[in-house]
Amino acid sequence: GDGGVSMFADALRVNTSLEVLRLNNNRIGDKGVRVLADVLGVNTSITGLGLWGHSFGDEGKVLHWRVRKFTEINKGAASPQVAFGQKVKLIAESKHGTIEDA
Repeated sequence: GDGGVSMFADALRVNTSLEVLRLNNNRIGDKGVRVLADVLGVNTSITGLGLWGHSFGDEGKVLHWRVRKFTEINKGAASPQVAFGQKVKLIAESKHGTIEDA
């Protein structure tokens, strides 16, 4: 659930080797997906994330989209620095309403 995501979030922030994370059917809600979005904003190694079987509210659906975009960026980036820069740009654009989050 959300508490479990929070417990391993710090490890994911500094992780450089884990590439695929499967969190299917773990009762993750909006709070948990918010934590994942924050973590994947700085993590550059996770290129695959399974989040099937969860019921997200409106905020969670937007954050789930962002999490998916972050993993796509990680997969296609030439380097961790490039991935991080692309994520910063995505976040800035979404906060200024220049891209649609759904």
